[in-house]
Amino acid sequence: MFGPAAVGYNLHLLVEKIENLPLVSHDCSLVTQLEWRGSQRKAGLLGRGFVKNYTCPQQVQADSTVRWNEEFNHVCKLKREKYDCYRSWIVGLEIEEVQQKSREKKKIVGKAQLDVAGFVQLEDNKRTVRIPINCTIKGDTSEAMLLFTLLIKRALQELQQNYTQLQAFVWPIGASTSHRFIIV
Repeated sequence: MFGPAAVGYNLHLLVEKIENLPLVSHDCSLVTQLEWRGSQRKAGLLGRGFVKNYTCPQQVQADSTVRWNEEFNHVCKLKREKYDCYRSWIVGLEIEEVQQKSREKKKIVGKAQLDVAGFVQLEDNKRTVRIPINCTIKGDTSEAMLLFTLLIKRALQELQQNYTQLQAFVWPIGASTSHRFIIV
């Protein structure tokens, strides 16, 4: 039996810090934007927006790091492509410079993406992840390292639904099928 076509998961992402920023970045503040994109499929003519979350702006420290330690939660449906494989489910990550004194838009410093489907099959679904991001601040570029913790748990609603489906097919030994217990 191949199981359900789509399985719900709770994603818990803790954005910890970014290290090794360019040396000229000490007088600026950065935020991380998380864009919960999903399977990247188009949603028809009207399209759909992606859910976005932002960390609070934090000043770059003297050791060229920014520490956020902020948590975000999202529920996603992962679709099976094969028996033991899920279709990609992408979380877009952007590091943005915040302009404190002007009303300019945020400047994108670096971008990366994370495929959550690659972490679902692991035995221990809590992982510390390090993603290299080329960050450019004031014309200076360096390969920074974004650190976060990702925890993936099967959605409780999915587990309850599977339990209810299993209970619908349970009956006592020796009972006829007309006396089958059905739990609603």
